[in-house]
Amino acid sequence: MVMDATNPSLLFLLLLLLLLLGRGLSLVAAGSYQNLTVGSSLSSSGPNSSLSSPSGDFAFGFWPLDANSSLFLLAVWFNATSPQVVVWFATNNTNPVQVPAKSTLQLTQAGQLSLFDSNGQGVWSPNAANAIGVSLLDSGNLVLYDSSGDLPWQSFQNPTDTILPGQSLGENSELRSKLTSSDFSPGRFELAVQSDGNLVLYPIAIPTGNVYRAYWASGTQYDKKLQLVFNSSGSLYYQVENSSQTSLTSAAIYSPTDFYERATLDPDGALRLYVYPKNNNNNSGSTNTWTVIGMLPTNPCQTIQADNNGGGGACGFNAYCNFDDNQSMRLNCECVLGCKFIDTNRTYLGCIPDFTVQSCDEYQSNQYMFNEMPNMDWPGNSYEHYTPTDEDTCRALCLADCLCSAAVFQG
Repeated sequence: MVMDATNPSLLFLLLLLLLLLGRGLSLVAAGSYQNLTVGSSLSSSGPNSSLSSPSGDFAFGFWPLDANSSLFLLAVWFNATSPQVVVWFATNNTNPVQVPAKSTLQLTQAGQLSLFDSNGQGVWSPNAANAIGVSLLDSGNLVLYDSSGDLPWQSFQNPTDTILPGQSLGENSELRSKLTSSDFSPGRFELAVQSDGNLVLYPIAIPTGNVYRAYWASGTQYDKKLQLVFNSSGSLYYQVENSSQTSLTSAAIYSPTDFYERATLDPDGALRLYVYPKNNNNNSGSTNTWTVIGMLPTNPCQTIQADNNGGGGACGFNAYCNFDDNQSMRLNCECVLGCKFIDTNRTYLGCIPDFTVQSCDEYQSNQYMFNEMPNMDWPGNSYEHYTPTDEDTCRALCLADCLCSAAVFQG
């Protein structure tokens, strides 16, 4: 049929049809954008404890703690992987917000997203108001949006220990590691995007928060507008204004179309880049597990050293560090011979002697012997230094000194 464009009634019908189609498209878009609306809520008890992103790749809601399943975090996690992995959690001054059963999360009539414990006491709320909805996007970004479509708050701008593809960190942003893999308390390491233009990894004293000497830095201080970027193509890099991109690891780029990806500052101080194959990527040759494809620094055992101003390095005192750079890329702490861990669940605390420590009172050198540990060092300032000397003389000098606990011979 040929339409007469000069006919006013036909033009009116055509405009009305386009208007309805446009409103329909807007309603569809809004419908996929809304997950939690004003007056609705989630509960830590019962079936309505979480909501998922449109694809089901991510979930948001109450996450039971491994150490105590009666306590919950408010978190975002990978929903389609095994194991599922938390990528964001609500905090108050870096401390995780933990609530008991029968706690609720509600988008109030005032447009405030508020978490209430089982007594109805408000324990957490983001700095945003007048929201009309909460949505978990397929990127893993949890967003609050208002009637104008603006985002007054989003989890991508308030990271914890992980960043995801499509996320970037600007100046004065940071990642803070967890204390252990199952303890979400603030950990011993921080990745800071500093206002001076430097990207820096720091050890942090627990529980005081004292910052020790950096163990890695980008060396871009005094540059402008530093950003750490994990782009939607799977590249992890940093860049400054009017400068090229610098990859943070030497890892190959995996497409987020085929792999779930995350970069996490782990409890041992390494920023690791992880991938996990999606179900539609069965021909990739990858196993269904989280695989480390890159990390920074490349060898934390050599980089995270004891600080002369305090701090016990990667593994604490009386301990040493092993690093598997071929398989798991994991850092393992071991006690020196004759010592045992202070806490086997928190090996970073270091080790204590499993024998009677020598004393200068009635000291007899023949009661002690050396345990030799090749290819080891004992970093820090020595209180005595002998040169030139040979190994036998070095042994004898230490045994003759009631204060000497270890001798390092470099032949």
